[in-house]
Amino acid sequence: AAIWIIFIGRLFMLQVLDRDRFLSAAENQQNLVIDIQAKRGSIYDRNLKVLAQDIDSYSYYVVPEQISNKNQAARKLKKITGSANWLNKFKKHPQFLWVARKTDKRLERTLKQSDIESLNRIVEPKRVYPAGKLALSLLGRVDIDINGLSGIELQYNEVLSGRNGKAILKRDGLGKSYFFDEKPLVEPCSGADIVLTLD
Repeated sequence: AAIWIIFIGRLFMLQVLDRDRFLSAAENQQNLVIDIQAKRGSIYDRNLKVLAQDIDSYSYYVVPEQISNKNQAARKLKKITGSANWLNKFKKHPQFLWVARKTDKRLERTLKQSDIESLNRIVEPKRVYPAGKLALSLLGRVDIDINGLSGIELQYNEVLSGRNGKAILKRDGLGKSYFFDEKPLVEPCSGADIVLTLD
């Protein structure tokens, strides 16, 4: 049976990019421009019960060129994440490398206690389904970047998806560490919510 969708009246508002500021930041080799993931719209049933929504989570990264003992860091990361080839990853991505994205509490606690050089974190949206497996066959799934892969999530991906922003990862004056500029270069714009007619 067809499922009718009622769109909540929230329009996308496109951000106006300060072209000169963006080009200046991107061309400065001391800086790195990083995408800020936009929140995806929520999905509700007809009684406005939440079926799918984004919550804040922590994603961890390192700046490999700032790691003095890369062998030690690679060993720690392999033990913590179960993933290998960290030395190769360090070489391939010297300025910015994801370590773990959208972590759970256990992994977050382990990483915070790891004492790995240049390890830092940023907030990213994580998709959750409060109703559990009950409606997953209908709702579908998203990938790590919260793009729809199946079901309603895929069918209405363009509506639910927001527009990512951009932030500047700056090197300090001594070139010893990186930090995010307080004001995003481009603010992310959240996706639109949808309401299903099912209970």
